[in-house]
Amino acid sequence: MSGSMLGVSALLLLLLLCFMFHNEACYKKSLMTPFNITLVIMFTVMIITYTAELMMLLLPSPPALLEAIVVLDTVIMEYCYLRYAYARSSPILSDVYPAMVQIISKMLKYLPIVYACTPVLYCLSAYVDCTPLITEILYRGSHALGVLGGQFALFIDLVLLSAFMKYIKLTAVNSSSIDGKFLIIAYYGIAAILCAFATMGFFVLYIWFCLRRFYMMINLMFSCVCATMGAMKVALFYEDLMVFSVRKTTSLAMLSPTQ
Repeated sequence: MSGSMLGVSALLLLLLLCFMFHNEACYKKSLMTPFNITLVIMFTVMIITYTAELMMLLLPSPPALLEAIVVLDTVIMEYCYLRYAYARSSPILSDVYPAMVQIISKMLKYLPIVYACTPVLYCLSAYVDCTPLITEILYRGSHALGVLGGQFALFIDLVLLSAFMKYIKLTAVNSSSIDGKFLIIAYYGIAAILCAFATMGFFVLYIWFCLRRFYMMINLMFSCVCATMGAMKVALFYEDLMVFSVRKTTSLAMLSPTQ
């Protein structure tokens, strides 16, 4: 499965890059935006993860460094997802739950500390020559920090999910306030969050049962998160084009002489 997902991830990254260079460059949009950079990092890290996992399966005695790379990649992908989701949805969050903007912003500011300590503790448990007790403490500590980071991510996801659903409900009541881009962000955001919830669920099952099938489902679900974020970007791009086309048509109609 790792080999198949590696090929799919590489294909998705290639399609994303082709889309960026072909479409955004043609319309003179900046390619080096925080959104684009975050998406490329997510897909690149996903490829590295599947490569490391494939090597772990093929090598007779894989080094612990490969598993450390997977742990590091996991926290990088999770943080990039949270930053991307928050950056895209902050206008909706400001309208629906303005008080939560500062709270989530501060959480995202300090989350890298938790995420950075997770692979560090794992590497210490794997490489530093300690007593079995210290090694076990370091190993358990890395898992505990991973769970703590997951709890923060769960809280942020729940807030964003509630904001998306409330925004959709408000637009259903008042159709005049509909913003096409916000609706796209809300619908794709809900899909990404549901995939993220599934990722967390499989992570809990993996910690509890230590079965590889659950571990593979974690990566599969996170690949779905990345793909959803990429699809959101494409949908927002074409929404911008449609709005621009409508405005251009309206302007031409206003400038044309009356018959």
